[in-house]
Amino acid sequence: KLMTPPTLPEYIKPNTFVKLRDGSKARIYAVDGPSPYHVHGAIYQDNYWLQREWCGQYYTIDIGHSRDIIGPWIDKPNCDKLWPLLPPWIKYLAQDYDGNWYASFDKPELKERYWTACSGKFIVIPKDYAPIYSGDWKDSLVERPN
Repeated sequence: KLMTPPTLPEYIKPNTFVKLRDGSKARIYAVDGPSPYHVHGAIYQDNYWLQREWCGQYYTIDIGHSRDIIGPWIDKPNCDKLWPLLPPWIKYLAQDYDGNWYASFDKPELKERYWTACSGKFIVIPKDYAPIYSGDWKDSLVERPN
């Protein structure tokens, strides 16, 4: 006996990308699969796509599992135009909870409401030069490309 698929959040639909609890990216293929695995897709892992199915309240068999779907996927901000303007010792960019952007030498650590650079070397990015980003500030950390 087939069950009616549950009502899904707007961001879980075919041909979209979602964020998983562990921070990884998944793509959704279908939302009308046979019960109980209504949501079908794949997780990007080790440079290839691994097939996955989700069911239940969190679209997985284990509540609180690292592969639960937790929201829409939002790409990291594009900082390509900003990197050439920064000193070469700057290796990371990140946004704090208040929307301000900072650049640092060492990889900053995530705190409750901000990122902190262990070395104390950082630059405040003026708002006119700050990357445009619509995601959660906790996911904003960007490393300078090689």
